[in-house]
Amino acid sequence: GRRGGGERRGGGRAGVADFNVSVGVKDNIVNFVQAPLSINASISSDLPDALNKQLGLGPNSLLAPDGPVSITMIGQGTLLNSLETTLVAQAGDDRLGFAGTIILSDLSRLRGRGVLDFSLSDPYPLLQLAGMEGIHLGAVEGTGEINFSGSQTLSVQNIVANAKGASGAPVAGQLVMSENGDSRLVIGQL
Repeated sequence: GRRGGGERRGGGRAGVADFNVSVGVKDNIVNFVQAPLSINASISSDLPDALNKQLGLGPNSLLAPDGPVSITMIGQGTLLNSLETTLVAQAGDDRLGFAGTIILSDLSRLRGRGVLDFSLSDPYPLLQLAGMEGIHLGAVEGTGEINFSGSQTLSVQNIVANAKGASGAPVAGQLVMSENGDSRLVIGQL
């Protein structure tokens, strides 16, 4: 078999999603987990709510549910350490993006930090997923610095957001969610 580096490609359909993935290994394929690699993946579906459920992200699409959704991920790094990652999900005029580092050393508790970029007609499904069910906002767009550790801790600091499509004074602040057993605490200010 081939032992050198190279690129591997695949694609197909899984549930309600079409997918394509390519993985470039810059070292001996035998050392795949430790080798520097690049990943380029995309997922698309005409059924946003069903895709969200299939991905384990809740029953409702995080983006506009009335049209096709596409998710693109580009990552570089090593599986045993971390990936510098860009992730963009888009449906219609809604967009949710992440650019930063994802630490993969414990797959049961992914950790990471980076910049969150969002433009959402209804941010409630995303807030609900993050454990912040009591926060209701209208259509919003903006950025924030995100840090997460599994589903136990999520913080979005230095949030700067405006009502979507509007000008005026931005909303600023931070939100932190922490989970301990069956208890969840959300603190912050906007």
